[in-house]
Amino acid sequence: KMVSYTIDPETDSVAVLKDYATAHKTMYPQWKLVTGDQQTIFRLAIHGYMLPAVKTPEGQEKITHSPMMVLVDEKSRIRGFYNALEPSSVDTLLDEIKLLRWEARQSDKP
Repeated sequence: KMVSYTIDPETDSVAVLKDYATAHKTMYPQWKLVTGDQQTIFRLAIHGYMLPAVKTPEGQEKITHSPMMVLVDEKSRIRGFYNALEPSSVDTLLDEIKLLRWEARQSDKP
């Protein structure tokens, strides 16, 4: 499964995320786009995924955040960080996802 958290829940309501998923033909139900309380999301980004997320002063971009994607395995261990703005990094992420899927299949074997 893939989960994307909005870092701007004031703008990205459930309806907005649903429209985004439809417009970009996301891999629903495998890819979940979620929202929630901003403090909780920031805390998760900073303390859970070790990524910056800060609200910026008025008149600037609303929120500053990292372009990094984090690969987390089924045991909630961070397996890697990948720059969403670099195609080679995204390619590496896709390879790592294949590896995780292979590992999961191996652990299911008797």
